[in-house]
This record gives sequence, structure tokens and C-alpha cells, in this order.
Amino acid sequence: METAGGLVALTHLWWNADGPIDDPLAVDGDLLLASRERLLALSPALIIPGHGAPFRVQ
Repeated sequence: METAGGLVALTHLWWNADGPIDDPLAVDGDLLLASRERLLALSPALIIPGHGAPFRVQ
């Protein structure tokens, strides 16, 4: 979602800012990583994960 502060991504591609990096429940880990890279290429200002607090991309 585009906001005055930049792009905000609401997604289940991450659990939270602290991980896990490798999602133990992912059916296809390679697809998950590719999807994360695709989203990060959009340069979101903020990610709101499926669980946990929103975090900024570093």
C-alpha cells in the first residue's frame, strides 16, 4: 500500500523482524526466498509481517 511515508507491505513472507530466516513451515523454501527478494526490490519503507510488530527494511 502506498502511503505518504512510502510503500508499506502487508505480508506473510516473514514471521517477524527477528526471523526465522528459513521458515520451517514453508512448503517451498526457494519460492519463499524468491518472493521475499521480489518484494524487497519494490523498496518498501515498512513491512507488516503476519506475526509480530512492523519493521523497517535495512
